[in-house]
Amino acid sequence: MLSRLGLRAETRRAALNTLAAVAPGWMREHADPEWFERYSKCTENYWLPRGKEARMKYLATVGADVACCFWQRQMLLTRHKA
Repeated sequence: MLSRLGLRAETRRAALNTLAAVAPGWMREHADPEWFERYSKCTENYWLPRGKEARMKYLATVGADVACCFWQRQMLLTRHKA
């Protein structure tokens, strides 16, 4: 069973996999190279940080990745409306 932290990371991984399938060009242009390391494997198959401080740092990183992807998506939508 995944923890809340694991669920958040797994949700991010699933979203990135979907984006890669439907918009591979967008992913090549906008994806942070570190995303591959963080999200290429199922969360349950890799080590999550231990300790409260390390987990909070990881959670902040996952949140920043989500915010970055959302912001880029909004910019893309704005360009298409103009």
